[in-house]
Amino acid sequence: MLKDYGQTDRDISYICLDIRERDFYALIEEAEKAIDGKIYLVDNNNKIISCENIDFIGKDISTLNGFNLASYNAHENSDMKINGDKSLVIRRQLPDFNWNIIAIVSVQNFDNKTRIIYISLLQVSVIAFLLSFVLAAFLSSNITGRITKLTDFIRNVDIEKQYNYLEVNESYKDEVNELIKAFNNMMHENNILVNEVYKRNLEKKSLEIKVLQAEINPHFLYNALDKANWMAFTYNAKDIMKFLKLLSNFYRRSLSGGRSIVSINDEIEHVRSYVDIQKIKTDDQFEVIYNIPPEILNYSIPKITLQPIVENAIIHGIQEADDRKGLIMIEGSINNSIIKLSVKDNGIGMNNDKLKEILINIQKESDSSESYGLKNVNQRIKHYFGDKYGINISSEYGRGTVVEIIFPALIINEEN
Repeated sequence: MLKDYGQTDRDISYICLDIRERDFYALIEEAEKAIDGKIYLVDNNNKIISCENIDFIGKDISTLNGFNLASYNAHENSDMKINGDKSLVIRRQLPDFNWNIIAIVSVQNFDNKTRIIYISLLQVSVIAFLLSFVLAAFLSSNITGRITKLTDFIRNVDIEKQYNYLEVNESYKDEVNELIKAFNNMMHENNILVNEVYKRNLEKKSLEIKVLQAEINPHFLYNALDKANWMAFTYNAKDIMKFLKLLSNFYRRSLSGGRSIVSINDEIEHVRSYVDIQKIKTDDQFEVIYNIPPEILNYSIPKITLQPIVENAIIHGIQEADDRKGLIMIEGSINNSIIKLSVKDNGIGMNNDKLKEILINIQKESDSSESYGLKNVNQRIKHYFGDKYGINISSEYGRGTVVEIIFPALIINEEN
C-alpha cells in the first residue's frame, strides 16, 4: 500500500506482488535457524501457506500432531505437545494481510530463566521479518524497478547510433532520478559527437573525391588520347584508332563530369566501353549479352557500379575456366520500385568456403584489399540508399557466379 506523502492517512494505491512460496520460505528459514524451531505462515482460515515441509502446504495447521486449535485461537502464546515434544507455540498476525506467523519451539531448547528473553527475541525476529518483507516490496516497486528500466536501456545502447532519451519522472527526488538525468546528459553529448563524426567522415570522403578528381585532368587526358588517335589515323592504324576511341569513351564516362551518381543508361554505356576494350585485349575470349529494359534506364545509380563486377567476372571467372568460351549476361528488372541488376558468368565459379569468405569480406568496414571492388560497390550502394540495399552473390564451382545489385528506383539530382 502506498500513502499520500502530503496526507499520510490517505491510501493512494496498492502494490501487487507475485512471490513464489519457496521465496517466502527462504526468509522464514533464516528465522527458524535463529530460534531452533519451526515457523509456519498460515492464512485466516488456518491453512498453511509456507513452511519447511511442502507436503503440509494447503493443509490446516491443526493437522500437526498434538496441535490444540482451541488454545491456539484463544491465546497468542500457548503450551502444546507437538509430535510428543512439549513446545511453545507463538502466534502473531501480519498487519493488512490477515495472515499469521506461527512459531513452534521446543521447551527443551531453553530453560525457565531464559524463557521471557527468548520470547522477546522471537517476537523481535518476527517483527523484523515483517518489516523486511514490507520494506523489500516497497523498494522493489519504487527503486529497483526504475534501476532495472535504466539498465535495460543501457544494455541495448549502441554508441554509434542516436537514441531518444530515457523518460524522467520529476515526482521522484532521489539518487535514481539523478542517475537517469546524468545518463540522458551523456546520451545527449554522445548524439552530438555521433553527428560530428558523421559529418567529418562525409567531408573527408568528399575531399578525397575532389583531390582524386583534381589529380586527373580530364582535358589533358582527352587531348592526349585525341592526339594519339590522329597519329594512328595518319598511319591508317584502324585497330589502334578503335582502341583509343573506346579508351577515350571509357574514361569520359568514368569521370562523368565529377558526378558520383549517373543514370543506368550511362552506367551501361560505360560497361560497354570497358567490355569492348577487354575483348580486344583477350582476342574475343568472351561474349556479353545485355538485357536491360528501357523503363529503368533513366533511374540513378552510383557510377562505376557494374564495371568492377564485370571485371571480376572476366578475371576471376572466365579467364580461369580455359575449357570453354566465356559468356556474361547483364540483366535488369524492376519490381515494386526496386531495381535489380545482375551480372551472370559461366566461369569457374566458387566453392562454398570461398563464397562465405567473400560475403564476410564485403561486409567489413576496413580498408583491406580483399574483395575490394565488390566491397566498394556494396558500401556505396548502402551509403546512398540504406543498409537494406546492396549486393548478393551466389556461385557454384564449375558453373559460374551471379552477382545481384539491389537498390531503389530513384532519380537523384546531386545538386539538390
